[in-house]
Amino acid sequence: MDSKANDGSFHINELNEESWLKTAGQLPKTININGQETETALLSDKKKKLLAIYINDSNLVGQFKELLALAELGLKSIESEISSSESDPDKKPSKKKS
Repeated sequence: MDSKANDGSFHINELNEESWLKTAGQLPKTININGQETETALLSDKKKKLLAIYINDSNLVGQFKELLALAELGLKSIESEISSSESDPDKKPSKKKS
């Protein structure tokens, strides 16, 4: 088994380790964990890295929810357009004969 796996270290991608440490350094000065205010500087590097991942994932989930809402809005618009064209015979597309 890999010695790094045995030492309990946490590696996302060893090539990006510096990038994650830089991101972890840009965390807010304080965070609220389970109702308790904590200074980010007091967290271990591993916890900072996990916090950075959590914040990134939260942002991605928020963006996904926005995209989903826009898709639903688009589908409702299409449904409305189809319904109105079915009720208005003048808006029906004409069928071409071959």
